[in-house]
Amino acid sequence: MSLALTLNNALSGLKVNQSALQVTSNNVANVNTPGYTRKSVEQQTRVLAGLGAGAMIESVSRAVDQYLQKDIRTESASLGAMKVKDDFYRQMQNLFGNQADNNAVSATITDLSKALEGLAAAPESATSRLDTVNAGASVARELNRLSTQIQELRTQADREIATVVSAVNQNLSNIADLNVKIATNMGKGVPVADLQDQRALALDELSGYLDVQYFERSTGELVVMTKDGRSLVESQASSLMYQPATVMTSEREYVAPGDPSYPGDVAGIILNPSDPPDPNADGARDLTLSLNSGELAALIEMRDRTLSGLGYQFDELAARLRDEVNAVHNQGAAYPGAQMLNGSTRIPDLMQGAGGAPLTASGSTRIVSFNADGTEAGHVTLHFTTGTDTANDIFLGANPTVQDIINAINGAAGLSATLTDNKLTIQGASMDQTVAIDELDSAISNAGGSRGFSHFFGLNNFFDTSPNYADYTSATVNAATRTTTGGTMTFNVDGQSAPITVSYGAAMTLDQIAGLINSGTSGTIRAEVKEVDGGVRLQMRGNAGIDFFVDDSGSLMSGLDVRAGVFDAAGRLSVNQTLTESPDLIARGKLRHDGTQYYLGSADDEVVRDLAAKFAENMQFSAVGGMPATETTLSGFASSIITFNASAAAEASSEYGYQQTLHNSLTDKAMSVSGVNLDEELSNMVVYQSAYQAAARLVQATSDMYDVLTSLAR
Repeated sequence: MSLALTLNNALSGLKVNQSALQVTSNNVANVNTPGYTRKSVEQQTRVLAGLGAGAMIESVSRAVDQYLQKDIRTESASLGAMKVKDDFYRQMQNLFGNQADNNAVSATITDLSKALEGLAAAPESATSRLDTVNAGASVARELNRLSTQIQELRTQADREIATVVSAVNQNLSNIADLNVKIATNMGKGVPVADLQDQRALALDELSGYLDVQYFERSTGELVVMTKDGRSLVESQASSLMYQPATVMTSEREYVAPGDPSYPGDVAGIILNPSDPPDPNADGARDLTLSLNSGELAALIEMRDRTLSGLGYQFDELAARLRDEVNAVHNQGAAYPGAQMLNGSTRIPDLMQGAGGAPLTASGSTRIVSFNADGTEAGHVTLHFTTGTDTANDIFLGANPTVQDIINAINGAAGLSATLTDNKLTIQGASMDQTVAIDELDSAISNAGGSRGFSHFFGLNNFFDTSPNYADYTSATVNAATRTTTGGTMTFNVDGQSAPITVSYGAAMTLDQIAGLINSGTSGTIRAEVKEVDGGVRLQMRGNAGIDFFVDDSGSLMSGLDVRAGVFDAAGRLSVNQTLTESPDLIARGKLRHDGTQYYLGSADDEVVRDLAAKFAENMQFSAVGGMPATETTLSGFASSIITFNASAAAEASSEYGYQQTLHNSLTDKAMSVSGVNLDEELSNMVVYQSAYQAAARLVQATSDMYDVLTSLAR
């Protein structure tokens, strides 16, 4: 009996040490395998009837510090996010050009300023006029290019989101498949350490894409969830769906669940989408805004906030450049006047005709026609106050209609006004006559501000962003902003048969205001509170680019500094086509009166000097796209955009470097626990080999003793 037990002990030693050598050889073979963790054989004594019956393998275990692994996976999400940001910020820096090479947007604005200074010095020079138009076109092209390339980067981010979602789904599927194998093998008592390595590798990769939490069940299955507790892997894998946009444009933006227009032009990342698609059900499963870290969250942030914010900054620059230059340009006239002043403002149908909706105006404006020899053919001064009309002074009151204005102009000698394609056109009474406008102190209100008569109708603009009244944008304000008083907004919308009124009360949130506009206009105007860096902005857009005007009896529009034509201004900016075709029509001087009649001087440079001075003027720029409010020049604001984003890029690079160092440090610590040490494995191999040899000798000794017993029995 004792010899049988001895032999059994020796055989168990052979098996245990053979298995230990196998594990050791596997460690050595996988010393450079990514994700492989060092394995070790856990032995225990086998006991039968209270007596030692040899050795047995309890398990093959992985050398892993689970707490350290969780830290690494948390930092992997941060590292993935930082890598994405660093990459996109580097690409953003490449957009701006080189200030030293004079191809940055600020340099093109400076060139326009210099061209205007040259024109002011030689207002009669055709070359200077052409140089000015070309300089303006260069600014517009540069802003157009920047706007286009920002949208291309948004498209790139959008497509990378789709790629990452696909990789997430693959890792979730791998984890679920390995869960089944691990649970099955554990039930059978088969080692699962190598399968656990594969699963851990999939979890590591998944952690770089999005922030997750997880735990392991007693069955060996791993449960994976999002940070807000939504299941990604349980008994089976969940799946994420994302449909990238064909191309990103300024109009394409993600709309959050709960918004009446959900789903918007940009899809959300849907967890286990409904089949067939159901926006209500899918909205509850939309993960887009719940992701806080990882590559996915960073790509969404770059697409929807950072790159959009950069676009907003250049839109603000383009809109201010357009408005400031146009405001001055509309105060002047070209010599010897223009044969026709074609407005760029589309007048909605319901503001036309005798019964058209009225404007809100103040001050006065003067329109003069000239004969071919430069002598006055006739003039009219329109007063937006009450008074007694004369042949050349027409008092239209504070609320004239467009038709009132047309009638007053047509009633003056040498002048003619019509609506052409819904836009105001003013010309001389005959083909050989020219016209000019002096805005004087006129102001026509719209939304949160007002423009001079010529500026409002776009009769003598230098820059254009048509359509000019299809969208309105507020300044960036605090998300908690509320209305101070009640009021009524009146919308005159192109194509509508009657004005639309929307009333609001005091202490209302911007979300409530947007909801009132959306419901009150039945979708004709889409209003939304857009979350941007630094706060929120109220945006209103006409459906399908429809022009509309807004009158507000309260202080909402003015308090929010709501302005027209800011959205995508950088992408739409151009020099007025009339000027590109005829640079001689650049406004240089103003209407003059010699005591007898009005005239234009060929050497008059007052307006062009005012235009040049505008570029040296410090202006107040509100916070936009994460940039703080600032006071600077137009060129200075362009430089501020570049500087602000360069600073953000440097910070992103620094954070990425720090995150890499931290992640590498944690990985090195983990490797000191989990990695294969060849010296240690070789030492173990000697120990297991010696133990195996000793067990083999014990088998041989037991066999010899059996032979002796057998011979004695004979």
